[in-house]
Amino acid sequence: MKKILLPVLLLAGFSLLFTACDSDDDNGPEPGNEIEITIVSPLDGEVIPMAEAEEIDIYVMIEATDENHDIDIEVYLEDEPGDKIADWHLHRHVALVEFNEPLDLSTFEAGTEFRIEVKACIDHDCDEYEHAHSHFSLGE
Repeated sequence: MKKILLPVLLLAGFSLLFTACDSDDDNGPEPGNEIEITIVSPLDGEVIPMAEAEEIDIYVMIEATDENHDIDIEVYLEDEPGDKIADWHLHRHVALVEFNEPLDLSTFEAGTEFRIEVKACIDHDCDEYEHAHSHFSLGE
């Protein structure tokens, strides 16, 4: 009896282990996961002096009630969304992501307008996402 019981118990234990791991691979929407994106810098409508254009602080906070997944942060000319000046892709499984990078825009003229776009996926498949944007420009 002991010879039969031990293999059955081992088989049952392994099947529970693999079943538990498999359930972690569910890529559907996270129930109740909400994402809040805050573009801290540059602020919407901000005019950045040319003297500071060499090191503009791109600072974004992405906070999820559960966890973050894929995050895309893009900077481009306001009138040319297909021509990216900067493009960052992050994949993090934490509730709070703080992104802070300097960006050199000193080669552009005063009066140039820019747009920063942030897209954060709510789930792994990115079937649902939150997005935010901000407009800023260079001044004298």
